[in-house]
Amino acid sequence: MAVLNFDFLKTIPDNFHARIDACSIVEELSLAGCPWLDDELLTTISNSLQEVHSVILFRCCKITDKSLRAFLKKFGSEITSISLSGCSHISDTTLKYVSRYCLKLRALDITRCPMITDIGMNYLNVDSIGQTLQELLLYANSELGFSTYEVIFHRFLNLK
Repeated sequence: MAVLNFDFLKTIPDNFHARIDACSIVEELSLAGCPWLDDELLTTISNSLQEVHSVILFRCCKITDKSLRAFLKKFGSEITSISLSGCSHISDTTLKYVSRYCLKLRALDITRCPMITDIGMNYLNVDSIGQTLQELLLYANSELGFSTYEVIFHRFLNLK
């Protein structure tokens, strides 16, 4: 299994597509802080890989619900960790996809995602990821109300 780490590269590396194409199963795909990563490129990456276990998209501000839906639909059954911190264009819809496709999820980071609201948090329930989720990072999400935090403590008993 490969680890693909392209964190904080200002431009797409010359060997980017070759490195993606050379891997089929990826333990960790890390594209944190890549200003060039958009929905089209994430879809291209999805089409090239067969399996992904962990994905880090920290501060990938061009990513939207659209590409994440396809990505999570394809890889969600094996994903155990997702970091979407600072992805300012994802919304409650992404949490619906996480809940539907990522049934082995142990860690979810949705800090600094201003379009995540109480509605989206309600998609994350015990019947989907509630039994496996151990880490849920939420700070700096101004749209979340106190009642959501209260529900989280009662719903996700395995949180550390």
